[in-house]
Amino acid sequence: MKICHYLSSASFAGIEQHVAELAATQANDHEVTILCNAEIASNYKNFNVINIKNANRRSLIGAYKIFKVLQLNKFDIVHAHGSKPVSYIHPDAAD
Repeated sequence: MKICHYLSSASFAGIEQHVAELAATQANDHEVTILCNAEIASNYKNFNVINIKNANRRSLIGAYKIFKVLQLNKFDIVHAHGSKPVSYIHPDAAD
């Protein structure tokens, strides 16, 4: 199974550490990709990492870039961590 963890943080803190631990467990049986900003990408050396530019949550260009990454990689599961990633994946959730 192809699993993607999507983070929009610029610092490696609580959620980001949780993702690293969760992804490490999942990587035993699945292909795990971390979609994150370049600032924290080095913390996920054991995984396939796709760097993204931190865009405004209302940015159509930013949303399109994320959409294309997700579409091209055909992930089975996309786990968005935090309110900004959730708003890209499911725009109605931000309201």
